[in-house]
Amino acid sequence: MTTLFCLLLLAAEGSWNQVETLPAETKIQVVKRDKKSLNGEFVRADAKEIVLTAAGQTVTVPQAEIVRVSRSAGRARNALIGTAIGVGAAAVLGGVLRTRLNNETGNGDQALGIALAAGAGAGAGIGASMIRFETIYRAP
Repeated sequence: MTTLFCLLLLAAEGSWNQVETLPAETKIQVVKRDKKSLNGEFVRADAKEIVLTAAGQTVTVPQAEIVRVSRSAGRARNALIGTAIGVGAAAVLGGVLRTRLNNETGNGDQALGIALAAGAGAGAGIGASMIRFETIYRAP
């Protein structure tokens, strides 16, 4: 079972064809054999090289020099994940505040609503600011 998982993982990350079929202007990260990485926008790729725009310049990297190519996973997805985490944390905190404030002032429901809204907003903001890359090619 472990062998099958490893083979599937390698198959998912090992196809140069996934690099060649990226849409133009996709945000990518290219890690070279010398451990230097380039972040930029995909221009094109063929069987021998990848071309990207990094820091305002067009850069061509031969495939033989590439260790890994990753693409941006997208900020919207990260924002949704952050929102879910924020709401979950706020629900716990808000639940405690609600119980406590209902006992003392009767305003517990209001505190819960504020905590949930604040948690959702904070989580979405933090999640959207995180740039995450998913590997689409790893050199054999």
